[in-house]
Amino acid sequence: MKGDIYMKIKKIIICLLLTMLISLGTTSLAKSEQDMAEAQSVIQDAERSFELMELRENNSKTYLLKDGTYEYVGYAEDIHYKDADGKLKEIDNAITDKPRKDGYTYSNTANAWHTYFAECLCKKNAVVIEKDDYKITFSMVDAKTQSRAMKSSALDKSESIFDKVLACDNRAVVYKDAMKNVDVAYTVTTCGLKEDILLRNASATNIFKFDFTLDGLSVFEKEGIVSFVNGGGEHIFELAPMYMEDANGKYCDKVSYTIEENHDSYILTIIADKEFLNAPDTQFPVIIDPSIMITGATDTFDTYVDQEYPTKNYYLATAQWTGGQYGINAMRTYIKFNLPTNIPAANISSAYLRIERISYAAPTIKAYRVTGNWASSSVTWNNKPGYTSTYASATAYNDSGNWYRMNATTMVKHWIDGVYSNYGFVLKEPSESDTNQKTRFYSSDASSPHKPELHIVFSSYDYYGCRPYETQNSTGINCAGYALDYPSWINFGITLDGLNNCSNEAELWTYTKNKVSSWLSSNMPSEYRSISSYNSYIYSNDWRVVLRIGYKDDGDGIVDIDNLYNDYYDFHWWYQTNTGQWAEKPGQTPSHLVSGTSGSTNPYYVSWPCFGYSSFYNSICKYYEIAE
Repeated sequence: MKGDIYMKIKKIIICLLLTMLISLGTTSLAKSEQDMAEAQSVIQDAERSFELMELRENNSKTYLLKDGTYEYVGYAEDIHYKDADGKLKEIDNAITDKPRKDGYTYSNTANAWHTYFAECLCKKNAVVIEKDDYKITFSMVDAKTQSRAMKSSALDKSESIFDKVLACDNRAVVYKDAMKNVDVAYTVTTCGLKEDILLRNASATNIFKFDFTLDGLSVFEKEGIVSFVNGGGEHIFELAPMYMEDANGKYCDKVSYTIEENHDSYILTIIADKEFLNAPDTQFPVIIDPSIMITGATDTFDTYVDQEYPTKNYYLATAQWTGGQYGINAMRTYIKFNLPTNIPAANISSAYLRIERISYAAPTIKAYRVTGNWASSSVTWNNKPGYTSTYASATAYNDSGNWYRMNATTMVKHWIDGVYSNYGFVLKEPSESDTNQKTRFYSSDASSPHKPELHIVFSSYDYYGCRPYETQNSTGINCAGYALDYPSWINFGITLDGLNNCSNEAELWTYTKNKVSSWLSSNMPSEYRSISSYNSYIYSNDWRVVLRIGYKDDGDGIVDIDNLYNDYYDFHWWYQTNTGQWAEKPGQTPSHLVSGTSGSTNPYYVSWPCFGYSSFYNSICKYYEIAE
């Protein structure tokens, strides 16, 4: 029973238009993707009514649109986490100055794990990372005592040193001048804590020490990877591979580290390559990245590859790149979304990928179907999978602000149909012939609402509800009691006087619906809601019912009903079983499944006989969702 939530949803849905069934047949699929993108622009932007919370997943949302269709929005990284009650809540890593731990100035707002930041990085246990019963705390050994934490939103925007790292990011804490000519920024991402050590100029040190304390964990090293494991050997945290990058994007992975026990803690020493820092073409500031990942917290399915650095992996980057010239500096972005399993491909009217540009040239990219498997944490230019131009998207076009859209309807349909395996998209310039045609986008590691999105608009779910067919032979239960699972003879207070006060069939229908609504509100207030169509979304523990009336005039044009010698009138109910067939119990006779109905059957087009008429119940349909 859904109580007040049901009533709130009811009020919203009553305002909806009847469902528009939008289908793309074989002819539509023959159109070019560009034509489809233009023709569907209005459909894709239909106004949302509300999110269907029961369909919320770790990495997706589904909305009911005001035209009666649905919109699935998927992400390449989790956007929800499970709270203590097992409910999926919004991840919000924005830094708040109301931490839930004494002695700390800032923390992230809401996630399955938490970080806390002290005012000074030199303070013991200055930074805390907690997940479940495990904790890592650390401080910077040589940090200045006068350096103070500040939210990135409070930074002077004229300081371009932070533009590349913290653009539009409210998830960061910065310790300016933590060391001489060194700033340290911490960004809380969905699956880890990204640390950026910013060297302002060549006089900055290249050696950095951190004092680590572990709670419930121990250090585990294998093949150059440091993990922090619990007593059962489960990896809870992990040090991601370290690298550094200069202001021009020149990359170097010559960042080494050692970790040694120090009484009741560990000393992590990071050493950046001096040769890289002192090279004439190195442009400051230089960023060193030694991030800490929460293992098993989430999967991120996007990254980019760079021909100029063919063995480099960028899966922790908050930005993606496309463009450049093949043979010199070509760059491509790989991105994959988990697809919904409960939407038939035939019900999809449109699907498109949406990404937000940060800087550089306006993109002229397309989305291509990837033909081989890849992992975001290991793909590089040298080992990247192939792609095909078959069913490639239209060229990206600007739809609002810095957001760009690429229609991918056919690709997504084929993935859902199982025609192709879903290895995701590769985004690239079609010719890759211009070294200056480069675009920088936000990645899935960026803050919301900047993450890439996959939108799928569809007409209905291939879902019929939870109620199996139930045999009912009792003569004390009529069609309504049977369909509503309210075992009695229900007349809804409809009287002959009330019917004869009506002037025509339309007024009979209004009178019937009003009586039904009044009865349901009194007897089943939290167990029903009005829905707009026979295939409207319903909750997993519910089922659909439909009400229709029949009316036959004896020829005098006057409503005079007694069902004996004058006009004929009756209402009737059916419910949809979990196989998609419709079931009924006509009056005092036994129940049965209605022949000729299936999951795709619209009751409006079914002939329902009564009183010797082959199609008596011929009014429009009134649909309800009934809770178990």
